Amino acid sequence: MAGRYAGRAKLTQRELIALHANDPRRPGGLVADADNGNAWRRDIAQTYDMQWRMVRGREVGAAGINNLLRTRGHVVLIYALGGSAAHANVVYGVAYPKPPRLPVLQVMEPATGIYREPPIEDYRETEAVLVAWPKSAEPR
Repeated sequence: MAGRYAGRAKLTQRELIALHANDPRRPGGLVADADNGNAWRRDIAQTYDMQWRMVRGREVGAAGINNLLRTRGHVVLIYALGGSAAHANVVYGVAYPKPPRLPVLQVMEPATGIYREPPIEDYRETEAVLVAWPKSAEPR
């Protein structure tokens, strides 16, 4: 692939899962380090050459995600599920259903490859979310 994605690692889903499942700091996959519950999120973003910022779950907003999608191409959200388990979503869109419903994110679940539309409230209920986007993408 040429252009903005040139030079990025081209790993398959299976290779990505294997890469992180065997990391001794994260036994079994994407789980928090014992010494710092947020270190694993930064590790993941840095592994894939992504810029990132950590936000409180209640600060996740449709407008901010939509802006990153427009200017950077794609967004990855990584958040804790409880305990030491974590989850990631690749965001490809924001949908605005008719009121009174809140916006939903259009995401792909990397672990399963399934597309879904969780309400933005699902992310706001988490303690913290790492929001990541490509470093090498030129702003549009």
